[in-house]
Amino acid sequence: MEKKYQDYLLLASIFCFFYAFPILISDSYYIDDLGRSIRGFAHWTANGRPAADEVMIFLNAGMPLTDTSPLPQMLAVAAFVAIGALVGKVFFDGRPLISALAALSLICSPYLLENLSYKFDALTMALSIALAICAAIFNLKSPIAVNVALKSLLVVLVFSLYQASVNIYIAFCVILFVHQVRENLSEKALFKALSQSILSLLIAFVIYSKLIAKRVISGTYSIEHSESTFDISTIISHLISYAQLALTLFENSYFRYLFAFYLLIAVTATLLIAVKYLQKSGFGALSLIIASLVVLAPLLIILTVPGSLIFLKQPVFSPRTLVGFVSLMFFLLFCTHSLFSTIHKNITPVLMLPLFILLTSLAYSYSAALNKQWELETYLTRRISEDLNSLKYDVKKDKVIMLGKEPYAAVTLNSINKFPILALLIQRHLVQQWVWGYVALEHNVFLQGTKMPSQKDFDIARAQLSQKDQVLDRDMYSISEVGIYKVIMLKENR
Repeated sequence: MEKKYQDYLLLASIFCFFYAFPILISDSYYIDDLGRSIRGFAHWTANGRPAADEVMIFLNAGMPLTDTSPLPQMLAVAAFVAIGALVGKVFFDGRPLISALAALSLICSPYLLENLSYKFDALTMALSIALAICAAIFNLKSPIAVNVALKSLLVVLVFSLYQASVNIYIAFCVILFVHQVRENLSEKALFKALSQSILSLLIAFVIYSKLIAKRVISGTYSIEHSESTFDISTIISHLISYAQLALTLFENSYFRYLFAFYLLIAVTATLLIAVKYLQKSGFGALSLIIASLVVLAPLLIILTVPGSLIFLKQPVFSPRTLVGFVSLMFFLLFCTHSLFSTIHKNITPVLMLPLFILLTSLAYSYSAALNKQWELETYLTRRISEDLNSLKYDVKKDKVIMLGKEPYAAVTLNSINKFPILALLIQRHLVQQWVWGYVALEHNVFLQGTKMPSQKDFDIARAQLSQKDQVLDRDMYSISEVGIYKVIMLKENR
């Protein structure tokens, strides 16, 4: 192994594992983890992600799945280190420090914190991101048909691991195009590479949608969230909703000002690349089209953050679906390097340092707040279990009606006040009419078998509930008895 790759591996491993360290050592379960940890199911195939099933079943040496954390999360971090090497080679000639920062930029997207928190899902999501980037930027010295076939295969795997990551493929195709323009590739070479990327995406989409998704997606939830739409008003509505979700990050003034600064750099860098290209290639029709695409690159990259999700009838509005922000993070690094590297080779790390420090602070604050919320939730479920036991709760006859939301822990509230995005990232599982709240209760042995009642049960319990039915009043919840219903009223503080 060449020394520069050894240096890269050391630096990238230090950067990425240091960033992810608090998440790796966290013992909290995150949404689906609650079910998989006690029931051992996979069930990604029904969501259109059959490759995710195969990866995790292999890692667990068969079914049922067990909690092997932090192994899947460690392998997820390793996937970012691995793809960072290819990114560094393509965009930065393999220079160790800037390539290691590229790996860090890929993993430190604030919206990726949710993905990394899944003990069972972090690896498959990370692999989908790595394969999306690989498919976009690799180019073998082989016939076009071979390159297109390999790219298509990789994109099919991306769809089969985590569909939202295809937005990263699209974004990196745009970034590669800008890089190739900067490197003064001929018009023929530019359009050849771009056409291969587009063709590969179309082939992969047809294969996945017709041969895989159509056969494996099942269940109301999965079907509802996989149906597409081309209604303009719906698409615009989704775009606005995703923008509102993404902009939560910028309610923190530090993020707002820093990203404004880096976006200004990106716009300036792409404009200069376009101008230099026109000066070298002239002002022919093709040259003007190429230059225009380069100038539009910042906007295109931003649009790929939600990307294909806006074309779904009922997309999932959650931070984990905004994996496309990974591409924007790298694009900011790429543009900063493009604009300032001629001044001094080490100026890019200095200029990017404030952003990486802030993102690391966010990650560590998130992890601490998440752990404190998990501790509070565990304490709550234990106390609720003890109280239900004292009230002679019979899991076979009685039904638990959960109303309200669990309160935030004090540490969590403080962190949310500083970083409002944490309100989206930190899940409170004990929430009325959310199945995962009941799965959280089942982590207590006494409450195993407790299922979420039907909407009819909730309506009956609410209609019959009165103050005189209250039998226990605790600091964070109260319990009332209404016939077969044990009604738990959680006292939320925000």
